[in-house]
Amino acid sequence: MSSNPPDTTLLGERLQVSMLSEPLRNADVDVEQYVAVFHDWIRQSALEGLLIDVASYAHVPNGPGVLLIGHELDYSVRMAGHRVELTCRHKRDPGGEGQALKRCLRQLLQAAQLLQSATKLKEPPSFRASSFVFRSNDRLRCPNSAEAGSRVTQTVGRLFCKVMGVDNLDVASVGPEREALTLVIERPAALGEPEGLAGAMRRLNAA
Repeated sequence: MSSNPPDTTLLGERLQVSMLSEPLRNADVDVEQYVAVFHDWIRQSALEGLLIDVASYAHVPNGPGVLLIGHELDYSVRMAGHRVELTCRHKRDPGGEGQALKRCLRQLLQAAQLLQSATKLKEPPSFRASSFVFRSNDRLRCPNSAEAGSRVTQTVGRLFCKVMGVDNLDVASVGPEREALTLVIERPAALGEPEGLAGAMRRLNAA
């Protein structure tokens, strides 16, 4: 990847990033327990921006799980096998800074750190900065085409290389063209064990 700073302005405001926890010991985790955790975050203003409400879709098969709804960013958790999938969705950039991806990733990592220490969870999830899924929610700016996909892959890849402290990543576009542009970003296994979240957060803040 190029050493030049990533130009994330081409991605627009509407995007999201997800990550999976390490496998849980308990296979029967009730995702409803995250409702109380998210309400705590609202009361404590634990994350950037205005946090508004919590909605649970835990009863919906293959649904979005539990959502923390904000003015600028939304968060959600759902069970994916024996793992917790955490997603941060960036909706708007009132400051006009053009750094939606960096901001979204920073808030995702912060939310993951908060979940790891959440005392109200029977088994707090553990996360590592080794695998992410990027999704554009702006089909006009980032259509799921070969040309747009190539430009977005370069931009997203450069930022995630900085965050993970590596020179190269495995970045693959997934899904048919009729769906939103989605990239799976993985740290090559040959590089050894990935580190926790603190190092990734430090490098992201310096990027």
